[in-house]
Amino acid sequence: MAGDLSLWLGAGRDLVRQSWTDITLGAQLCGILSGLSWGGWQSLEFPLIVKHMPDLLGSDANRGLGLLAALHNTQRLKGMPAGWLQRVEEWVLNRFEGWVITHERVRDRF
Repeated sequence: MAGDLSLWLGAGRDLVRQSWTDITLGAQLCGILSGLSWGGWQSLEFPLIVKHMPDLLGSDANRGLGLLAALHNTQRLKGMPAGWLQRVEEWVLNRFEGWVITHERVRDRF
């Protein structure tokens, strides 16, 4: 029985890790698992978020910001390393520096 459980956990870990080879799929799966309050999130998704969020923000800012909002809403950002949070904050500040809200600018930014 214990061997079966570790087999399932290993398969789950592989699935989560593999999902991030397509950054969009990885972000979607992470958001879903976070929203479900899944207990394995911390051990499986946490390190992948730390690793892949800069790439996600660079390639798909809407999805990256949406995932950050979802993680914040489910209290998942509390355990993030301070250096990582600082880098995300710097990205946000640089992205919106001098930003004036107009319809055109909103469309252009995202």
